[in-house]
Amino acid sequence: MAERGAEAAAGPAGDTGFVREKRQVVKPSQEPGDIYVTRNSSFQGQKQKCLSLLAKGQNEIHLHAIGPAIVRAINLALTLVEESVGTLATSPTTSTVQLVDELTPLDDEGIPRSEVRANSAIAIRVYKLDAETYVQRRSRSKTEATADTETGDDASANDKPGKSKKKKRNRSAAPVAGQTQAGAAGGGDDGERKRKSVDMQRARAVAEESRKASAAVESKPTH
Repeated sequence: MAERGAEAAAGPAGDTGFVREKRQVVKPSQEPGDIYVTRNSSFQGQKQKCLSLLAKGQNEIHLHAIGPAIVRAINLALTLVEESVGTLATSPTTSTVQLVDELTPLDDEGIPRSEVRANSAIAIRVYKLDAETYVQRRSRSKTEATADTETGDDASANDKPGKSKKKKRNRSAAPVAGQTQAGAAGGGDDGERKRKSVDMQRARAVAEESRKASAAVESKPTH
């Protein structure tokens, strides 16, 4: 998961008081394609690192983040995909990790202890599309654009007086027949894209919940 620095927070006045130090999280993987996103990491710097890895022949990279940094990781992944002109895709996976905080007493009477809490995490696989999938998507996009144009033309023609209803039905039916086979061939890919879109929306929701939970823990007094 994303690397966490040590942050201290004293307990409230009037009780024994502790200093909370967040133990550094162990990274699950340290391969060249693993990028760990934190709240303090440079967005542009990590973006350039990802592009550099992909340009050097890396077929996929993995973005890791926990807690509030999840939103940054999602934005980074979406930026890479949008700027790739259709050559990249994403596959996010959410999970829960256990974080350990060390509580050190401020006086000699207190007893040091550890506190375990859960936090949300995400791993986003950003990968290159194979040539066949890329061509299929480009072809389908052009087909959809052409169909939208023809539909617009039909709508304009139908607004003109003197056009019979039968002729309007015939003209609108032509592109539909041609689209049936293309839809059947690319239906599975469309479903995959919709599933990934839903996954990213869920990841955003997890990120927001994680941010609120993290803020609550930071403001929670230690005893």
